Amino acid sequence: MADLQENKYKFDSGSPIGCGLAIVVFIFAIISLNAEMFTNMSNWDLKNYADGTKYKDTTFFWFHQYFNMPSLIIVILGTITALIISLPLDRISNVPKILTNIWKTENWSYMDVIEQICSYAAIARKSGTYALDKDVQNLPSGYMKDWLDLMITERDPVKLKTYMFTEMANVSIRHKNGADFFKKGEKYAPSFGMMGTVMGLIVMMNGFDLDGKDLSTVMTGLLGGMGTALITTLYGVLLANFIFGPIAGKLETLSSIEVRHRTVMMEGIMSIHSLTHPIIIRERLMTFVPAAEKELEVDSKE
Repeated sequence: MADLQENKYKFDSGSPIGCGLAIVVFIFAIISLNAEMFTNMSNWDLKNYADGTKYKDTTFFWFHQYFNMPSLIIVILGTITALIISLPLDRISNVPKILTNIWKTENWSYMDVIEQICSYAAIARKSGTYALDKDVQNLPSGYMKDWLDLMITERDPVKLKTYMFTEMANVSIRHKNGADFFKKGEKYAPSFGMMGTVMGLIVMMNGFDLDGKDLSTVMTGLLGGMGTALITTLYGVLLANFIFGPIAGKLETLSSIEVRHRTVMMEGIMSIHSLTHPIIIRERLMTFVPAAEKELEVDSKE
């Protein structure tokens, strides 16, 4: 029999790929920002560019001043590069599947589930938990069916609760790992935005030269170059607060909702297993119900 190895590692190609991309992003930033600044400097002598009396009054300028392709590429590729290095490649490959979850939420009714659990509890008190087997087999596949199946066969309440709690904890860990990609992206994006801004300012300051030009014209071009450099920071902030942050928040909210649902299931199934009276079960599980659903139930009864 082969000896078991306590630690097994496999090569993660994400780290060398990320390091290679980091070098590419840095070189691209140097070339593109230099080209951008030199283009601006070559236009300092143009009257319309310098005083801006015509161009800056157009609607096109209002939107165009916030667009800079090199800055956008630096922020996006830089953030992706950092994520590839910081996370295993197989976890990153699950991101498209995780993204599909932000467009949906669970269609789950606390009241319907509580009533269903109470009906099962009534049967179990009268005929035992084995009497639930037929009803449980007709349930759709999911953790409720799996846990009720286990409840019917497992006589030890401690083992039953440990199994359900462990599965629920593992679900929370999987959800946390899914949101971790976007939480890291929320942190990295502004940093790469600042990196692009600093590099742009370095290029701009090193290229500052009067060279016989009027000081006001040079200062106008200098301030225009500073605006271009600051766009990179803007992109980083937008990417962090409009993309990564909200997605991470949505995934965390969905995770907390599912854990709350599973908690209701776990408490209800444990109560069925202990043959607790349905009225007591209902009162206990109602503490998990949001106030809005409780008000809807009261209104429906009235």
